[in-house]
Amino acid sequence: MISADCHIHSHHSGDSDASMEDMIGVAMQKGLDTLCFTEHQDFDFPTAYEPAGFFDLNVPAYLAELQSLQETYRGRIELLLGTEIGLQPSCVRENLDFVRTHPFDFVIASVHVAAGQDPYHKDYWADMRARAAARLPGADAETLRQEAEREGMGFYLAAVLENLQLYEDFDVLGHLDLANRYFGEGRTAYAHADHAEVIDEILRLLVEKDKGLDCNTNLLWRYGADEMNPTREILARFRELGGRILTFGTDAHEAAHVGDALDTARAIARSAGFTEYCVFRNRTAEWRPL
Repeated sequence: MISADCHIHSHHSGDSDASMEDMIGVAMQKGLDTLCFTEHQDFDFPTAYEPAGFFDLNVPAYLAELQSLQETYRGRIELLLGTEIGLQPSCVRENLDFVRTHPFDFVIASVHVAAGQDPYHKDYWADMRARAAARLPGADAETLRQEAEREGMGFYLAAVLENLQLYEDFDVLGHLDLANRYFGEGRTAYAHADHAEVIDEILRLLVEKDKGLDCNTNLLWRYGADEMNPTREILARFRELGGRILTFGTDAHEAAHVGDALDTARAIARSAGFTEYCVFRNRTAEWRPL
């Protein structure tokens, strides 16, 4: 059993209204012994999508509430202070200063913006479709859809690689292949072989820097997929290249989803050859059996 959910967002993140205490209650009901809040900090998030400062984390307020809850729940569940920073080339220094200024237990580094665009939004995919159409004049709608998805995943993964080459003060890479969440109409599958070269470069960088992967169950519980981010194929390749560190999290923004699909994620990780996972405390990995 995985007993820790290490990727959740409460009302301290701009895109969540969830009560921290409600999330703790659900975690305890589901038998978890550890919960790490990983509130968003996304410097330079495009104002085309959200108002300026939407993903700016008020760390003193966050820390104060967490410390109060740690006292309330002492001996019943461990509560850890984490953050999910958004990587972009424009804010490397800001991210470094932010992480080093605060006493985080755990830091997830994620890419939510690729060259100024967010794959969550339809304009990203409209642009990918336009690129495909320009490359394949006269192609039918289904071909353009497939090519747009391939292009969109490739564009996103290239941004992940670029950011990892610029920034390294983090513990795990969040949802490596995030873009497939947003293909649309229930589609999440993509051909790993189409992106094998850039994925290998990403994984080799993580291994070289002794960083890990966030095994993110959001695809499983929200989209009904049979894979998580990243896929079991990526996990197996990570292990083959010498990767060791995995953490598990739901990416829940609502209390009800804390702990969801962790058992399925465990099975996927074990099928890729992993026998341990990590929980980070004071930026140091504690190893637990899978």
